[in-house]
Amino acid sequence: MLQRFKDFKVSTKIFIGFGLLIFALLFAGYISFQNSKTLIDDTNWVIHTHEVKGNLDEVITNLIDTETGQRGYLITEDKKYLEPYNFALNEIDSNIDNLRRLTLDNPKQQINIDELEPLIQIKLDELQETIYLRNTVGFEAAKELVLSDQGKIVMDDIRELIQNMHLEEDRLLVIRAKLPAESQKNNLILSSWLIMLTIAFSGIVILFITKSIIRPINKLKQGIISVEKGDFNKKVDTGTKDEIGELSRYFDVMTMSIDHKVKIQTKELEGQKSAILNILEDVEAEKQKSVALANDLKKFQLAVANVSDHIVITDPDGIVLYANKASEKTTGFPRKFSIGRKVGTSDTWGGQMEKTFYEKLWHVIKEDKKTFIGEVRNKRKNGDLYDAAVSIAPIIDEYGNVVFFVSIERDITKEKEIDKAKTEFVSLASHQLRTPLSAINWYTEMLLAGDAGKITKEQKKYLDEVYKGNQRMVDLVNSLLNVSRLELGTFVIEPKMTDIIALARSVMDELKSQIDDKKITFNEKHDSDIPEVSIDPKLTRIIIQNLMSNAVKYTPESGNITFNLLMRKKGSKVDSWTAKKDSIFISVADSGIGIPKHQQESIFIKLFRADNVRETDTEGTGLGLYIVKSILDQSGGDVWFESEEGKGTTFYVTIPLAGMKEKKGTKVLNN
Repeated sequence: MLQRFKDFKVSTKIFIGFGLLIFALLFAGYISFQNSKTLIDDTNWVIHTHEVKGNLDEVITNLIDTETGQRGYLITEDKKYLEPYNFALNEIDSNIDNLRRLTLDNPKQQINIDELEPLIQIKLDELQETIYLRNTVGFEAAKELVLSDQGKIVMDDIRELIQNMHLEEDRLLVIRAKLPAESQKNNLILSSWLIMLTIAFSGIVILFITKSIIRPINKLKQGIISVEKGDFNKKVDTGTKDEIGELSRYFDVMTMSIDHKVKIQTKELEGQKSAILNILEDVEAEKQKSVALANDLKKFQLAVANVSDHIVITDPDGIVLYANKASEKTTGFPRKFSIGRKVGTSDTWGGQMEKTFYEKLWHVIKEDKKTFIGEVRNKRKNGDLYDAAVSIAPIIDEYGNVVFFVSIERDITKEKEIDKAKTEFVSLASHQLRTPLSAINWYTEMLLAGDAGKITKEQKKYLDEVYKGNQRMVDLVNSLLNVSRLELGTFVIEPKMTDIIALARSVMDELKSQIDDKKITFNEKHDSDIPEVSIDPKLTRIIIQNLMSNAVKYTPESGNITFNLLMRKKGSKVDSWTAKKDSIFISVADSGIGIPKHQQESIFIKLFRADNVRETDTEGTGLGLYIVKSILDQSGGDVWFESEEGKGTTFYVTIPLAGMKEKKGTKVLNN
């Protein structure tokens, strides 16, 4: 440690010395400040006690004033006696509030105040009643109440209680009065010791630093005297690495022979010549790489010049280096205008998405160095907005650095318009189908109930099939309406505080008969501490109902289904899942037919049904899981699954514990 200090520069040593002195002074000042603060606090507590006692005295005084004013009015019926009475009433409330505030630190006094308040109210009620009797009945009635000694008894209780509160404050005053004197004494003793220690510490620091500077100077002086006498082999070794040590080493270098200097300079020139040759070789290699890169870029430009997709190449900062002909057709901006400008801004065709979208995009392509694929809304030069499917890929060199970005955009505005028109048509057609289906359902129920006359067994069999087929059509129409509302964005998300455990159990109760019919072993687990959550109960029911009905439908007889409803904190794990935020975690596991591996990526696609499902159940719609994912995507949740064909499937759902995101709309989804 001592050697390291010797190696410090002189300025650093002085700075350290001053720093230590300042630290000592600040430490002494801080201790003094704390002692002074303690002294002030102790004094304030004494003042605080006197203030409590003063308020207690004011309570008695004001009660006496109310009694005096009351008696003066009873005797004379002169309302001027009520002026001090009314003034004292207001003051008593203020006194009680002050006492309660001032004794917050004393539970015993707070209890006394709780007893005092009702006694004072009884006393004031008695005074008010005598005044009322004097005004309405007469002097004798009021006099009779006064002579009953009710008021005196209460007043004596008040005086006794206030006397006890005085005694409590006197006890505290004796304790608190000693503290300022003790604090002042301790402050004086500690300050004296701190001054002496600071002076002693300062002297030690100054002596130590002075010696560390003077000793190397004396050694350097002796070396200069030796060289002055002709001893050029004498080397000065101060043993330090500060400015004086550096000066001594420079002095040694100065005494070296001229021949030695020339040899060193010659070697340096040869080294410089070799370095220059190496640099020239590196420059040539980089030039060849640049030419090759330019040729590759030119070939790419020739390849994409006439393709129909809008393609641009940018530098690592997003500045356009190249744009193909399709970019002009798509955006309306001339290629010459686009080159040299930054993409994704309002200066060109971008800047129409939220800031978070662009931050995520740049993080993927620049930080993660991965391809970004998504949809983006842009603006043409004439102001028209359009939707584009975009793919942005980073081009990385051999060192892992991004050298270019290649962006490919395809205008999908018409596709989205066609898809929207298709969705609107499905919605309209589904609405039109609901009326005749409801009529069929109603009339079939009437026929089965015998409202139109007795039917035969064969007729009942046919009507049952009509009724079941109609119900499947109603389910399909409702599912199609839900899909159209999800895709058009017209559906409502109305979160409210909901007992999600009770909601889940109601779904299980609905499916109990089907579970029992197939002799399925059903297990469920709920965390008991799950609070009510702000969710849309209808949408949550649709999610749980779809997952559970699928599990029951595709699990064979005597199979197993497990339903878990858990609460997980941020960072906790369940199997391979790690919670990114506090969440409600739902899992539905079955021992059913599973999902073929090659079809698992399509499971959430609208109208998709796996091959083995179509063979098992021909009546499904392929819309349930699409609806589940769409609801969760738009309400802040998530859904995924694990499956092995022939062994079963587990679906996982997470909903933020903070609740679903509210969404305005015009339609609710059908359950």
